[in-house]
Amino acid sequence: MNELVNDPDYIKTVVFNVPAENMLPIFNMGDTIKLEFDDIIGDEADYYYQFEHYDHDWKSSRLFKNEFLEGIDDMRIFNYRNSFTTLQPYSHYTLTIPNQFTQGFKVSGNYMIHIYNDDRELVFSRKFMIVEDIAQVGVAVRRARDLNYVNTQQRVEFNIDSKEVNFINPNEQLKVTVIQNLDLTNTIDQLKPQFNLGNKQVYRYDEKSSFWASNEYLNFENRDFRAPNVNIDYVIKKISMRLSYL
Repeated sequence: MNELVNDPDYIKTVVFNVPAENMLPIFNMGDTIKLEFDDIIGDEADYYYQFEHYDHDWKSSRLFKNEFLEGIDDMRIFNYRNSFTTLQPYSHYTLTIPNQFTQGFKVSGNYMIHIYNDDRELVFSRKFMIVEDIAQVGVAVRRARDLNYVNTQQRVEFNIDSKEVNFINPNEQLKVTVIQNLDLTNTIDQLKPQFNLGNKQVYRYDEKSSFWASNEYLNFENRDFRAPNVNIDYVIKKISMRLSYL
């Protein structure tokens, strides 16, 4: 099962313990993984968890459970607490890996956790990734080379190098996925290295590695019209207004 289902209305605030709010759930091998969520019915329902391992393309890797998981899953989440004196009652659940049943993961890759209720019905799923520090990636974001898209698209240039892996056949060894703005549904893949510098594999595509630009919030300051301020190019005085040009 590699499709995400819509969370039911009574499940809220499903979060992983990533270091920052705007980060994908990516963990180093051996990291502690914590998943938390709220059930606003608040009746101490029983929930169970299962893990699945996927390949680079989010297709089942066909690994047996004992090939990627240390310990067992399909266990009940015992760690929960109920709200107290709140307008909306809820039960807050916390799953931590490792625990007494599931000690961790044996291999890196793409994973999905599935949460089931007591009737073995799927309640929700979440993707996450386990990585190993065996390669170095250099990334630069630039404007599109095509003048027709120079103001509307951005392209990603990058290179991949490793001191631990010798890229003898990089077209087969390297599976690249470029993600825009942490959105796993907006990706570019199937990119092959264009050339190499020793063991460093270089990707300098234009159209193939370009994303349509999204909106960006820019700050500026126009409290004082006597002179240009932060991110203000110039100011024009009108009879009834001041025009600030960014």
